Amino acid sequence: MTTRLSASEGHVPSRFMRCAAGLLFAALVFASPARAQSRPFMGTFTYSTAMPVGYAGDFVDQFSWLGFMFEGDWFFSPQMSLGLSTGWQEIYDESSGSYEIESGTFTGRTYRHLGIFPLLMRGRYWLGKEGTAFRPFVGGGLGTYRVRQTFDFGIFTTDATQWHFGLAPEVGVALVTARRLAWTFNARYNYAVKAGDYVGGEQAWAYWAFAIGVGYVP
Repeated sequence: MTTRLSASEGHVPSRFMRCAAGLLFAALVFASPARAQSRPFMGTFTYSTAMPVGYAGDFVDQFSWLGFMFEGDWFFSPQMSLGLSTGWQEIYDESSGSYEIESGTFTGRTYRHLGIFPLLMRGRYWLGKEGTAFRPFVGGGLGTYRVRQTFDFGIFTTDATQWHFGLAPEVGVALVTARRLAWTFNARYNYAVKAGDYVGGEQAWAYWAFAIGVGYVP
């Protein structure tokens, strides 16, 4: 965990630069020619929002509108797929008030931020028949979360970055159009188990992600 002078004016530009980079990467991926796959594959770019819960909700009590995911599913049967999921979620708040840490209680203007990078392997079970437009699914991911916590108070900043083991159960639905575009809507509970040396010591981080995505079904 490090402490330094803050540069709060750089927070918003850095967030939008990361989101813009993600959108550019997604555009390049979906613009590239489709490669032959040994198994049916669906690649999806997802816009993700988040509601922090537990200690994450205590630290940043704000809904997040800044997040994206890149996801891929390889179908081993009409009902089963395995895949990968990664992306970026920003959760932050800037406010005036009091905040309590181990060394005491501080009062003033604070900026609190979580930057979360999940890297998950996941499986999904698909309901309905292959080839139909409406395909509900349930699934779960298992892997790692890189979490960066930043806490600004006045001119001082404290931040810490740690890797966590985590899991992410989910439910959702895919709507496949006549042009083989697949629109996905899902809710995912992300839980990174307790680890690290953050403000307040070791912490577990949890948040609900609500997402809409678009992909192509070959």
